Amino acid sequence: MSTKSGHGVIHAPVVERQPLAVRFLLAAGLVGPLIFFVVVLVEGATRPGYHAWHHPMSNLALGPQGWVMTIALMVRGAGLLCFAVGLRRVLNSGRGATWGPILIAVVGVALISEAFFPTDPSLGYPPGAAATSTLPGFLHSLLAGVFATPPMVAACIVLTRRFVQAPGGRPWVLYSIVTIILVVVFQVLGAVAYASTDPGSPYGFIQRLGFLTELGWVAVLAVRLLVGPAFESAPRLVVESSTR
Repeated sequence: MSTKSGHGVIHAPVVERQPLAVRFLLAAGLVGPLIFFVVVLVEGATRPGYHAWHHPMSNLALGPQGWVMTIALMVRGAGLLCFAVGLRRVLNSGRGATWGPILIAVVGVALISEAFFPTDPSLGYPPGAAATSTLPGFLHSLLAGVFATPPMVAACIVLTRRFVQAPGGRPWVLYSIVTIILVVVFQVLGAVAYASTDPGSPYGFIQRLGFLTELGWVAVLAVRLLVGPAFESAPRLVVESSTR
């Protein structure tokens, strides 16, 4: 939309409703993490011998009921992958329009892959299972430690550079910076808790806080893009001379 005056024309960005297919892709960034955390909460509270305060989330994929968590992992990854496609369509061009979606897509693929490589028993779960080291367990840890959280933090950084230039983007800059700091802090605290010999260490709780922080950022961003315009650069003032 543009407004005319005797001195020129101010070209403002046009806010258009996204196509239905794009809206579904963006909504997946909210639905995928939400389904995953509901499964984690329910399974963590009802699984015999499992303690959410101490045990890793991925350990829920072990045992007879492990298929529930495996499906949740795939749903979470597929949701992020769909969101990355929708994000690319919405951002279109400018800072972060390419690398932001790519990095989130990498996380989505990594999370889907984790479902095919179950983690090894650890921290006493499943009860009575010996702590072993297998190739699938190693690949699971590699995917989680290298291709999940680091690319998500990188995507947050890349998109923050876009928020800086966008009108009304300052709150998102602050939110993104806080998210990055919290995720890093939770990673460090989680490593300390995991290495602890205390059978009641809060590793599971810290891990949940970390995932809630980073996937929460994606979910809130998905909602923002569903109800508002994409983060575009500030409109330019163009003065057109009148020749009559």
